[in-house]
Amino acid sequence: MRSVLAAVLPVLLLLGACGRDGGPSRPNVLLISIDTLRADHLSCYGYPRPTSPNIDRLAREGTLFARAYASASWTIPSHMTMLTSLPPSLHGVDDVGKTLDPARVTLAERLREAGYQTVAFVSGPTMHAAFGFDQGFERYVNTTAFAADDFTHGDATRPTAAIRQRSHQDVTGPVVAERVESWIDGDARPPFFLFVHLWDPHYDYIPPPPYDTRFDPTWKGDFDFSNVEFNQAIAPDMPARAFRHLVALYDGEIASTDAVVGRIVAGLEQRGWLDGTLIALTADHGEEFFDHGSKGHMSTLFEEVLHVPLVFRLPSAVRAGRRSEAIFGSVHLMPTILGVVGVTPGPEAVGKDLSAHLAGDDPPPGLWAFAELSLRRRFPLYAARVGDRKYLAEVTATDPLALNLSWFGLSGDPEEQHPRPAGDDDGQAFEDRLRAHVAELAAVRAALPRAKDGAVAELSEETKRQLRALGYVRD
Repeated sequence: MRSVLAAVLPVLLLLGACGRDGGPSRPNVLLISIDTLRADHLSCYGYPRPTSPNIDRLAREGTLFARAYASASWTIPSHMTMLTSLPPSLHGVDDVGKTLDPARVTLAERLREAGYQTVAFVSGPTMHAAFGFDQGFERYVNTTAFAADDFTHGDATRPTAAIRQRSHQDVTGPVVAERVESWIDGDARPPFFLFVHLWDPHYDYIPPPPYDTRFDPTWKGDFDFSNVEFNQAIAPDMPARAFRHLVALYDGEIASTDAVVGRIVAGLEQRGWLDGTLIALTADHGEEFFDHGSKGHMSTLFEEVLHVPLVFRLPSAVRAGRRSEAIFGSVHLMPTILGVVGVTPGPEAVGKDLSAHLAGDDPPPGLWAFAELSLRRRFPLYAARVGDRKYLAEVTATDPLALNLSWFGLSGDPEEQHPRPAGDDDGQAFEDRLRAHVAELAAVRAALPRAKDGAVAELSEETKRQLRALGYVRD
């Protein structure tokens, strides 16, 4: 039997690498998003603790972006930008209670139209299909169990405080891994698009053994680390020793989740699919540990919540062992993935295709990253990374638009502790640019097509001009 398998297996692998027309198949796509993962807590980004051996492997065998940025500092709008190539104010899912307009076009829809099997395994209430995340997926599996009373008035876009707290205390990574492994061994058929969302680094920080003691094995205290969001003892003035353990628990969650990444990669490798799969690994946002006085996320747009990891791996199309300094906003993720696999983005994909850069070319000029935060705010907050500089703009009025803008030179002030006013150096010039940017976003959003008979209208030439002026649309 072993000799028969040895003879047949190469033939099966060859057939599996062919498309329906007998030609080479497009690469599979695996998009992994790790919730609440700040880049500077990964070994491949210079963190001294060995939190991420499996992600480090992907970075060694692919390209790592040193300056990748989320579009928001919380889960829902950030993920929707990844999957639509639209900033939050354009895709519109920037608060609870909102869902994606069916006229928007998603990464899953583009790949499904190109013949891909589209499957997602996610966890946590904020990735519920009700927000529109399932658009384009043949199977969209939320591995977290929900009940009708977990949502306000049964509306899954409005999770209750109880389900949020319960989900924060859950350990979901192993469940997601089991479901993905089962699918790889059973129903998977190339070419496929597999989207995996891993929730566990999100507070509360309760890594399973052995990761609960891995980074602070001598801890003997009795401090209560539960209910991070509302626990008033977890504060800037908490005991220093307890704070160190809090961070160690977060790092344990990262290491535990990294092991899940390793399981998924191993499953592809065992099927002979690894080198024929584009892997893109990133995060929706980071986490604050009182860097600027806050904990968690959703309240600021500083580096600790916007700077996220981003790694691509595909031996045939992505240069190995490369560290790119190009600024990569998450709005570019969808068109870059489609560019690698040879699928044309739809007219609404406003990000840039950096697939040629992954292969070794220089990045396109003028890249910058833009982020927004409107949750629980009367007026939105904006952030932009341009070269070495980080700009923050608090909107104080909208008619006419008034901005309270400051900026940081990150090479000399990487922790953003010394803000400089807009009038200092070229800050005023950027304030003018940002003011125009925000005004254009509002105009473009108004011009975007709306759902009608299931059809998606082409963007008007004027809308494309506005997007090109924003630096989004490719020439």
